[in-house]
Amino acid sequence: MSSIPCPSLPSDTAQAAGTVFGREHPYLQMGNSLSAVWNTLPLSKLGEADTFLTRSFYPYSLVTILQYWEYLTDRQMSQATRTRLDMKYALHLPLRFPGIGPDTLCEFRQHVLASPAAIEVLDGMLHDLSRFGKREGSNRRADEIISSICLPSRAETILECMDLALEAVAAVDPEWLKAHTLAHWYRRYHLKIGHRSLPSCPGEVEMLIESVGNDGRHLLQTIDVLNATWLAQLPEIRKLNREWERQFSVEAGTVKFRVSHCLMCTSELQVIRNTIKRKETGQLKHPHLNAPAGGQNQKPGK
Repeated sequence: MSSIPCPSLPSDTAQAAGTVFGREHPYLQMGNSLSAVWNTLPLSKLGEADTFLTRSFYPYSLVTILQYWEYLTDRQMSQATRTRLDMKYALHLPLRFPGIGPDTLCEFRQHVLASPAAIEVLDGMLHDLSRFGKREGSNRRADEIISSICLPSRAETILECMDLALEAVAAVDPEWLKAHTLAHWYRRYHLKIGHRSLPSCPGEVEMLIESVGNDGRHLLQTIDVLNATWLAQLPEIRKLNREWERQFSVEAGTVKFRVSHCLMCTSELQVIRNTIKRKETGQLKHPHLNAPAGGQNQKPGK
């Protein structure tokens, strides 16, 4: 039996979804098979070192798999767990479930990447549930699907940073922006994030990200070269600069996307790994998994 329980299918969800979807719907089939699959998983291997991971493995591990199948961003997946009956049925969530926050989806993936045991269990889940999926997943490792999941969310974050930077410059100095904008910016950035569709092909998403990366570099370089300090000090421009340093490298004068890193998930990864290791060896009695590496009580500037 599983050491981490999975609740039975709520009656309100079963009744509501049953009136909308047919018995052959793959997510309804998944929901009907979930308890049997869950109880075969070696969840005892997760141990107790990472309490966040064990406390959240249901339903976040299942959400991770569905997010991979549907290639959704964290925000889109958060909304889907709040509004979609078929997903609630598949995940055994109650009808009035308020949804999972997008930030906690990323936090869960951080903890999975820090735990070889969690990756092993998630690998098994991918294999056992693959017959219900919309994408091939039984032959892919958990760390590979996490990287795939992070790609559209990274694209969304990068586009939003560029959107906000351009809006901030337009509000402060519209004539400056008009004089230095690139022609295609009007087409690329006129839509809000919620109204913009990302390509469904990962290769096209990466191409879009690199194009936006070059746009952001052009904006930041122009501000720097012209010594536009009144723009450089804007919070949105400073955030753009920080995010570009994290998400991109520059090779031969061209911005390159850091595709080899799952940067939506690895920012706190080493902190998590070190904290779990210290707890396992008895060096840490009261861990704070998201505390700064220098210590929770460290003062700014120390």
